[in-house]
Amino acid sequence: MPPPRATSSGPIVRSSTGRPRGAKNRLHRSFVEAPHEDFREHGADAIRVCRIEDPTAYLKVIASILPRELVVESAAADLSDEELEAMIANLKAQMLEAAREQPLALISHAS
Repeated sequence: MPPPRATSSGPIVRSSTGRPRGAKNRLHRSFVEAPHEDFREHGADAIRVCRIEDPTAYLKVIASILPRELVVESAAADLSDEELEAMIANLKAQMLEAAREQPLALISHAS
């Protein structure tokens, strides 16, 4: 596209040559819609074939679409340090109590 040029009236105007307005957007939309439509038609079959014929590629595709980071939120996220320490102490006490109620059995294997 030629550079903008000043006119005698002052403002800079662009040359009328170049691609029509919206052409890039239409091309982009077509480029995205074509594989989307193809996947809607053949996606499940293509995935099945890939899984059977090339399991390594299948797993690479799966790994490539998973998020790089998983954010796990829990009820513990809003607890203070003191509340978390109390919760941990309570869980330890429960585990010790359960171990006292059901002692470990030692199994001897006679040869």
